[in-house]
Amino acid sequence: MFFCFFVIFRITITTEGKYKALEAQAIPKLVRLVNDDNSEVRLNAIKAITMLSEAPEGRKALLNHVEMVRNQHKMMQSREISLKSNMYHFQFSI
Repeated sequence: MFFCFFVIFRITITTEGKYKALEAQAIPKLVRLVNDDNSEVRLNAIKAITMLSEAPEGRKALLNHVEMVRNQHKMMQSREISLKSNMYHFQFSI
């Protein structure tokens, strides 16, 4: 899966690549990955969406999905804070 995201990142660096990805309906596909069980998949999907949203058409496509992405991102941040808190408590309990 990582290789797929690497390819998307490489392609979408250029403006032409962004538009090709948008023509291929990449944003709805990436938005579905924002709910994946794997945190790395979620993070990479958000990074790819961010790159695509640099193009005006990408921002327009994202408008239909922005609330769901925002909520998922908040949940990811909350999980990360919780995990760090648990690790902190574990370190000081041993």
